Amino acid sequence: QHLRALSGDFARFQERMDKLAKQIDLAHRDVKEVHTSAGKITSRFSKIEKVELDDGEAPAAGLLTDSES
Repeated sequence: QHLRALSGDFARFQERMDKLAKQIDLAHRDVKEVHTSAGKITSRFSKIEKVELDDGEAPAAGLLTDSES
């Protein structure tokens, strides 16, 4: 009787652990996607800034340069 109850408890535990592992995996994927997006945005800002500076333009008013932040 106790072994059957323990077996049922462990089966529920295993199901919950599997579900949690899937949720953690999904969260990890989401974090990687956000990190990738942040990198792309940063790269685009750098390209825009380089073009502006190459054209002899000062950075836009109200924006801090790296040395000012």
